[in-house]
Amino acid sequence: MITSHGNQTDDPDNTSDVENQIVSTYNNLSQITESEQSHSGIVGGSTPSVQYTYSHNQLSPTVPDEPNFVS
Repeated sequence: MITSHGNQTDDPDNTSDVENQIVSTYNNLSQITESEQSHSGIVGGSTPSVQYTYSHNQLSPTVPDEPNFVS
């Protein structure tokens, strides 16, 4: 998780004054399977995301699926 704050903080779990946030999800092979990015605040249920899939025995992802834009 990468979080940018509008104020200075040493606490990575501080959710006050969050400017933007990126959350990545990985599978058991440490391959990224989903990336979510909020441009204003913390990542939540309506945050746009991109899913990644892998072919058998491949380390590189196939072409990412269309972004999952939830309105």
